[in-house]
Formats: sequence, C-alpha cells, structure tokens
Amino acid sequence: MATRDPNPAAVKRELDEFTKNPAQVAAFSTAAINDGYFIALEQARIKGSIKPALFGHEYRRYYDMLLAQIKKSESHLQHIKAATFRMEAISSRSKDRQSVDRVFGQPEDAKFQDELRIFQAWIATLLESYFAIYAVILGARNAERKVGEFAVAFRRVIQAQRSDADLTRTHTELLKNLTEL
Repeated sequence: MATRDPNPAAVKRELDEFTKNPAQVAAFSTAAINDGYFIALEQARIKGSIKPALFGHEYRRYYDMLLAQIKKSESHLQHIKAATFRMEAISSRSKDRQSVDRVFGQPEDAKFQDELRIFQAWIATLLESYFAIYAVILGARNAERKVGEFAVAFRRVIQAQRSDADLTRTHTELLKNLTEL
C-alpha cells in the first residue's frame, strides 16, 4: 500500500538529496538492517542526513510494512486454529475408540501426524512473521539473538518435562525471558 505524504514534492526533493551521497545511503541501509529501521531512521534524523518530510514518509512506510506482516500473522493464526481444530477432532474420535490393536494400524494416527505437520508449518511461518516484525524494530542482529533465546528456552522446557517424566507439563517460568525485547 502506498504511503500518503502531506507534501510528496518535499519527500522527493529530500530523497534526491539523500541519495546523492552513496556512502550515506549505504551506512543508513546497513544500520537499518543491523539495528532496526526505526533506530536507523532516528539516528539519521539526529545527524540531519534525513530531513523532516523524508523522515515522516519513511516512518509511515515502516509502519505500513509492519501492518503487512501483522496481516500475514493473522492469516497464519487462522491456519493454526484450523489445524488444532482438526487435531482435536481426531483426538476426540481416537480417545473414544473401543477397539485398538496397534498404534500405527489406526487411520487416525496418520491423519493426526499429517495435521501435526501442517500445524508445525504454520507455527514456523508465524515465527517467521514474528521475527520479521522484531527485526524491523530491533534489527537483524537482535533478531538473531532472540532466535537463540527461543532455542535455549525451549530446550530448557523439554529438559524440565523430561525430568518431570511428563511431556505435557508446562514450564512458563522458563519462557519469561522471551517476553523481553
């Protein structure tokens, strides 16, 4: 979606001025990727390399980009909900099954595993959207750090479940650090 500017001529003029210096553009681009779009934008405003009309344009454009990622996330959540609904239906049928001779001999097992793969795929795409949003705000370097924090936290959860001998027990206390940006 196009960003609406109160003064498009000023934005164009300031963009032309900004792009005349390739080193400045490269430095801004590097900072935006590493540190986050908004942080780079604010630093460029403070330095005076990005003037007010271009600043406003980019600010609005970045939020427009975030809206697109949020919409993707909403779509992913709908697919996750549908997959959990289907897994729930399979589980309900399976828990009421009167005769069971083998785990893998039941049609529900293969159906459940298919739904689990679909569920996993949509969770992965939701996380991809989350990390895209995170990176826009805090940069790729911090997004990489956050990916590592997720991995460590969930390894600890699995280790705790293993120690509890209960793979369904929740350990939200081990995920608390994930709420921090």
